[in-house]
This record gives sequence, structure tokens and C-alpha cells, in this order.
Amino acid sequence: MDSGGADIYCDPCYKDAIGETVADKEKEENQKQKDMLSKIKELKRNNSKIRSITDLNLGENGEIVGFVSSVISIKEFKKNDKLRKLAEFRIKDETGEIQVVLYEDKIAGVFYGEPYHIKGFVKEFNGIKQITLGFNGAITKLTL
Repeated sequence: MDSGGADIYCDPCYKDAIGETVADKEKEENQKQKDMLSKIKELKRNNSKIRSITDLNLGENGEIVGFVSSVISIKEFKKNDKLRKLAEFRIKDETGEIQVVLYEDKIAGVFYGEPYHIKGFVKEFNGIKQITLGFNGAITKLTL
């Protein structure tokens, strides 16, 4: 039967197609993360300064490599009558995750799912272990 030029679709079929697309994207993302974790593990094998996230201890400087696994918050606040920016996210390696805190200009160029090399200071804030850059730290995007 002629639809008069209107597109006809089956609602359950449409939902199945969307579900398959989402599942395909999840599979691609999982494979990308597995590949990245494998490359990160290799980087650590070739550089003795880089530590596993689970091996970081409070009160010491540390270097890690991992990818941004989630963004916790990006916010602005006032301190000493000056507007400041703060970003909190989680970075993951093959051993675990840690919260990263960045301020101001260090935030630009950090994206979800991308790999980074971080040099920072390990501390605890509100019961959560985190690594901050402080004055001597650095964050560098990696090309894996």
C-alpha cells in the first residue's frame, strides 16, 4: 500500500535498532578502553617513574598514566574576591582509579576518554584519595 510519501516505521523495530546502536557503541568504547589500558601498562613497563594508581601513597609525589574515566564536576568559586575554576575527574589505569583535581588553566584540554601522564601530590580530601598538581605538578596528554 502506498504511504503517500510518509515514512512508515515499526515502533518496536525502531527501539531494537536504537538498542543495537547503543550496544555497538558500548562494545566499541569497551574495546577502546581495553586497548588503551594495554598501552598504558606497556608505558609503565618502560618507565620506572610511572606507578600504578593502587601503589600511590598519601603524602608523596607520584607519576601516573591513565585515561579519564569520568568527570565528577567542573565548577567556579570565589576566593579572595577572585573567580576561580576547579575540575574534578577520575583517571583509570589497569589497577584502579583515582580522583584528579585541577585548577584554572590546567583544566583546558582535558577530555573524557583521553589518556594523560600526571605528575602530582597524593592526598586525601573528605575521605577520598586524590592527586593534585600543586606548584610542581604537570598533566600531559598522551598519544597512544
